[in-house]
Amino acid sequence: MTIFMFEIGIKKWAPRLIESEDDKDEIQIHEDLIIEDNPSLNPSPHSITSEYLMTCNFMDFTSDIRLPAEITFSDLLKEINRKLECDVNTFKYKINDEEMIMVENEGDWNIAKMNLREQKISCFDIYIVE
Repeated sequence: MTIFMFEIGIKKWAPRLIESEDDKDEIQIHEDLIIEDNPSLNPSPHSITSEYLMTCNFMDFTSDIRLPAEITFSDLLKEINRKLECDVNTFKYKINDEEMIMVENEGDWNIAKMNLREQKISCFDIYIVE
């Protein structure tokens, strides 16, 4: 018997094994069996997500990048530069319909991550500054 786990975003679906009328095992998935990553009795605002989905906007080009939530600013720039094949040193980000905020160093990036956690956001847009 094999049990499968399907990962969808930051949630996991736990299958339920049942016996069918013809004595063959079947696996059914029910919404009441969704298991959250990092379950806790007292959830912390810092455990909202383990990764970010970032949409990079550069000129007329848009690309989505999935990144670990605790990525450093320098590693983030390396990943953006690799994905967009350019040389980026700064970027702006926007959460919801708020103003654009410039990110130029590790301190700015830590503030940005804090804002994302406070607003419980794991998907956001960045805009590459030339």
